[in-house]
Amino acid sequence: MTRLLLILCFLLNSCSGIPAEFYKEAYLSMRSMIGTPELDSTKDFYENFKFSYASLSIGNSGQSIVVLSSIDDGLYEWVSEDGVLIYTYGGKIIKTVGLQYDSSFKAANPEWIDGYKSNIQLDLYNPDALSLMGKQSISFQGSTFINHVEQTIEVSQFMERISIDSINWRAVNQYAINQEGQVIKSIQKIHPYLPKIEIQYFFK
Repeated sequence: MTRLLLILCFLLNSCSGIPAEFYKEAYLSMRSMIGTPELDSTKDFYENFKFSYASLSIGNSGQSIVVLSSIDDGLYEWVSEDGVLIYTYGGKIIKTVGLQYDSSFKAANPEWIDGYKSNIQLDLYNPDALSLMGKQSISFQGSTFINHVEQTIEVSQFMERISIDSINWRAVNQYAINQEGQVIKSIQKIHPYLPKIEIQYFFK
């Protein structure tokens, strides 16, 4: 019942950049998935859904679906059923709008190269802490296999370490990259007060 209510809320919301017929398609796709715990890896859901989407969970929360709304020079905008915006670049969440604790990273677009390092800037909201300078480093962690759309695929694992000394904050993020060089799954900590976000991408 909870999932049904979320779906109905999703259908009643309007998101700019997504055509009206999306809602009918979304309902028809989701209706058969009500009560299915592994929504993110269901082949039928993926094949019947016309748009790129991602499944995500924040901490111990249940899975939610965000739909790809636009792409602008490598910046991907994803929209949730309740209007939350997630912005990713190269698979990394670099900005959120509408969460209880939002954040925005600047100059934090990682290159998936072992030993890559860069300086970054972070803005935090609730409470506000702007223009926090920090460091980012990338390390290769080897290869493994994961389930994606009911298939077992090989991925490269990368670890991202972020440090913001001014607020004594450290984060360790994990990324799984497929053979085409796309991040298809990650676990990211983007705000000191927000639990880790696990996200899996399904591109069309």
